[in-house]
Amino acid sequence: MSTDPRRAAYQAGHALAGHLLTVLTPLPARIQVSCPTWSPDQPTINLYAHLDLAALKSWAETIGGDLVPQRHEGERVHWILTAEVDGILVEGWTITDPPNVGQ
Repeated sequence: MSTDPRRAAYQAGHALAGHLLTVLTPLPARIQVSCPTWSPDQPTINLYAHLDLAALKSWAETIGGDLVPQRHEGERVHWILTAEVDGILVEGWTITDPPNVGQ
């Protein structure tokens, strides 16, 4: 069996990802667990909501964290949710059209 320190981090990240899938509504379009070699004991969970800011707001209510807008490709807005759950960084994101589109 490998002694790679990322093994335990991946296991913790996947356990939390499984838990998040039981408590987050709506479910993410994609969920990913990462554990880079430069921080082998710090997994990150990335959640993606396809063009769905309401999903990120719901997730923020469930797991806490900060929801921040950033400009993206012209007028579009890239929303990022950053939270720490059980000591693991959880990042969610989506992209929305600019305000007032279609009005």
